[in-house]
Order: sequence, then C-alpha cells, then structure tokens
Amino acid sequence: MADPATEKEFTDFVEQFTAMSEDKSRMRLLKAWLTDHKLSCEQAAKVLKELFGLGDVAVKAATLMHPQLTDPNNVTATLLPAFKFDDEREDAKKALGL
Repeated sequence: MADPATEKEFTDFVEQFTAMSEDKSRMRLLKAWLTDHKLSCEQAAKVLKELFGLGDVAVKAATLMHPQLTDPNNVTATLLPAFKFDDEREDAKKALGL
C-alpha cells in the first residue's frame, strides 16, 4: 500500500512535474509517482489547479489521483472546485462516480 506523501515528497514531485511541458509526460510521471504515494485532496487540487491544463487531461488526472486520496470525503469540497469550468467539474464527477 502506498504511503501518504510528505510535504517534501510532494514539493519534489511538483518541481519535477513543473519542469515538464507536455501533458503526456506529466501523466506518465503522475502515474509512476502514485504507485508509491497518496495525496490529500488539497494536494490533488493543487496539481489540478496549477499544473494541468484544461479539459480531458485534468479529468484524467483526477481519476488517477482519486483512488490514492487520503481523504476522499473531501473530494466535493476541495478537489472539484479546482476545475475552472462547470462542464469540466461535471465530467470529473461522472468519471469519479460522484
């Protein structure tokens, strides 16, 4: 089972993530990183807000992170507001089964 990410681990991940310019590379890094780490909804929201673009890629990222959340009861209050547009938020809700 994956361990929750420490702030340092999350900061290091964000630094690696921001160094990449292509969403495809970012998704590969995210998948690999999630095999050993869990995220809080707040951390996942930061990934969505600051690091991913709009639309399908952000929804896919949310679906990857969802099973690794340490506080899934906060998805509606913390993670979903990270989506900038209502249609993206609705797509994410469907993808996450909410």
